[in-house]
Amino acid sequence: MADILQEYGALIFLFLILSIFQFTLLGIALWQWNKKKEYLGQNKMAWLLIILVVNLFGAIIFLIYSQKIVIYSEKEEESDEWEV
Repeated sequence: MADILQEYGALIFLFLILSIFQFTLLGIALWQWNKKKEYLGQNKMAWLLIILVVNLFGAIIFLIYSQKIVIYSEKEEESDEWEV
């Protein structure tokens, strides 16, 4: 047992760090998905499937895409306020 831990210790440590990172990112993506439902429109269930099925990359893609949606919709709201 000690030989296995000595031989694969670094690999096990890397796996644990990546697992913690993945689950943290997944939690953040699900929290953002729940928080920003109004910006996602009809695609909210599709985004949920992408986040859950594609896992790490799905969460990263959602977080990047959702920021673009919020920025774009806020710019539209600002432009509507100044129209007379």
